[in-house]
Amino acid sequence: MRNKALVGLLSTCSIFVSQLALADIVVTNTELINTVRLSRYVYQYTYRLSVVNNGESLVLGLKCQLYSSDSHTVITDHEVTVGDVASAVEVTSDDTYTIEQDRRFTLDPAALEWRFDYTEVVSDLSQAIWDESDWDEAYWQ
Repeated sequence: MRNKALVGLLSTCSIFVSQLALADIVVTNTELINTVRLSRYVYQYTYRLSVVNNGESLVLGLKCQLYSSDSHTVITDHEVTVGDVASAVEVTSDDTYTIEQDRRFTLDPAALEWRFDYTEVVSDLSQAIWDESDWDEAYWQ
């Protein structure tokens, strides 16, 4: 009975935790690092990225991927590895991303989309799940 109750509790908590989105990653700055002329019209730009975690949880292993829906803006290195980002902390990556832009066409920021991949650590909730001292001994029997 004890194992069934624990499995049920952890399943419920896992569902609850997976539905929480306490991290809020926002790109705060892009710093131009290098420019290379590839042809008469196409230039390659390399940038460094700064992000902030406006959320309430710790973010581990943050990777940011840039995508473009504009055929005149080609992303040649779309992933930036940032690493761990605590709540309310801004981080500038050592990693860079690279785009190639046909300068006959204006760069359209609305055609660029950042996606974020990370593991979120919710410290208060995880402590509550694993702290057995809060549970009445009769519950476990």
